[in-house]
Amino acid sequence: MERRLIELLTPVWYWFKRAFKFYTNLRPFEYTHFSFCHSFLFTACLFEPLFRKTKHAEFLPFNRIFLIIFVVGLCLEKFIISTKPKAQCLNHVIFGLFGMIISVWTLVGCIIARQFSLIVGLLYILALCFFLASYSMFSNVSTDLYLVLPLENHPFFGIKTNVVLLGLFYLAVSIVTFLLTEKWPLCCLLLFSSFFFSIDAWSCFFTKSYFLCEHQRHESDLLRTNRTPNGPIGRIICHVIVRRNSRKMKNSMKLPSPLNRVSRTTVDQIGFQFDDMLDIRKLQYREPEYL
Repeated sequence: MERRLIELLTPVWYWFKRAFKFYTNLRPFEYTHFSFCHSFLFTACLFEPLFRKTKHAEFLPFNRIFLIIFVVGLCLEKFIISTKPKAQCLNHVIFGLFGMIISVWTLVGCIIARQFSLIVGLLYILALCFFLASYSMFSNVSTDLYLVLPLENHPFFGIKTNVVLLGLFYLAVSIVTFLLTEKWPLCCLLLFSSFFFSIDAWSCFFTKSYFLCEHQRHESDLLRTNRTPNGPIGRIICHVIVRRNSRKMKNSMKLPSPLNRVSRTTVDQIGFQFDDMLDIRKLQYREPEYL
């Protein structure tokens, strides 16, 4: 019921979800997908209203903005699909999230300084393209296996100090943009999105392990797979240990335990691999049909 209400109130999200073939393409990091969907659409559509009345408006490609983004997006999509590994890579997710954070802050700066130079308008277009490229790197589209973080690493599992501090920081910056520009609603939307990108990037960077799961086409398919007291997480194929973070453990022989997510039997069956030596060739899973 809650999701139906959200789709009714935000039709953009409904149509955005329809563009993806698998339910699990948007299932992990759902707040980040939701934020990107709205922030990218609004910043792209409002390019002309933002810069039409500036001193250098005659030199900006207002009529070609969507063509530029479409061509760049199409080229990036083909390149990324051809280079992505079959299993979603945690480093790609982290780089994609940091890229989206950089893009958002660049867009906010361009909105505030849009009157000063032609370069600001061109930088705005480049930031949009980089925003799209970063999201493509972050997304699990075209992969056979997608990653899921353990429950304790989810940003909103319990009260986390980093989430609270980042929330206060972004709230303070939003108040500053209210004082600096009349376009503060768009700046606040971008900062709201950057907040979700930041807390997900923090979770991914510091996680000690993650799971690789099979894609599911529909929500009902996901509900029939591994269930936990905290909801379904998909059919787990492999438990992956992040070596750079597991070294920081007091007892190096004790691996991060996922038992709050799945049963001991499931863990024993799937085993584990280290992220820097990950080999999925021996794993048994169903390859998704994207075409």
